[in-house]
Amino acid sequence: MKFARGVFGLPILTFLAIQTDVIVLGKVVTTEQLGKYAMVYTLARLPMELFVQMFGRVMLSAYSEKQDSLEYLSDSVLRLVRAIAMLGVPLILFMALYAKPLLTLVFGASFAEVSVAFRLLAIVSLLRTQEVIATAMYLAIGQPHLHRRFIALRAVIIVVLIYPAAVAFGLVGSASVILLGNAIAMVMQVYWLHKRIGLSIKAYVYCWFEDIWLCLIVIIPLVLLQFMRFKNPVSYMVLGAVAYFVACCVGLFRIYRHILHKQ
Repeated sequence: MKFARGVFGLPILTFLAIQTDVIVLGKVVTTEQLGKYAMVYTLARLPMELFVQMFGRVMLSAYSEKQDSLEYLSDSVLRLVRAIAMLGVPLILFMALYAKPLLTLVFGASFAEVSVAFRLLAIVSLLRTQEVIATAMYLAIGQPHLHRRFIALRAVIIVVLIYPAAVAFGLVGSASVILLGNAIAMVMQVYWLHKRIGLSIKAYVYCWFEDIWLCLIVIIPLVLLQFMRFKNPVSYMVLGAVAYFVACCVGLFRIYRHILHKQ
């Protein structure tokens, strides 16, 4: 009963946090714009969904087994965040920088108009991976109310700001509020993990920026294409995809070396 009290009302709060933007946009934008927003949001969420499928189902078991070892839990979070930063930040940067050619190839040329909202939602996808990690940790240490607190905070921010933002700025305003809500809630999650498992905030921030130079592998081809005035979206996508693949290979190699060094 003590554990269950911590998740009481969670489905309602989750619904408000996830669906409020669609409900509000349905009142202030056209059906066509709402449809485009929903489709690009689905595309932007793919990295997060892939992460959940790969790691989300095993983190709870792994953390629960070591729930009394705070040092292990803290170190596990840092290692996972470092891996996400290595592979996820270049991916989100690729999705943001190549948003127009990506949307043009996937959905059609008319979707280029929602490229700004797509860029913001891609960043949201990266932040949501941190939610998955923190949620597994809260459940593993028997404090699910911390997850509910995070969802409630995010829901309040979105519910309060979404309507004026959507009225004033349309799809971009809605995506901005979603990003703001997730960013603020993420900061609070890191603070709560610091208080509960001793997670070093300095080390957490360092994990995000330690290998930020990998983003240059994605950025440089885009600069070269623009300098040579290429207009074909296929050229952008092919070169951008190759650049991200190279960044992934370098990142995986560094992760492998890091594991060997730990051993």
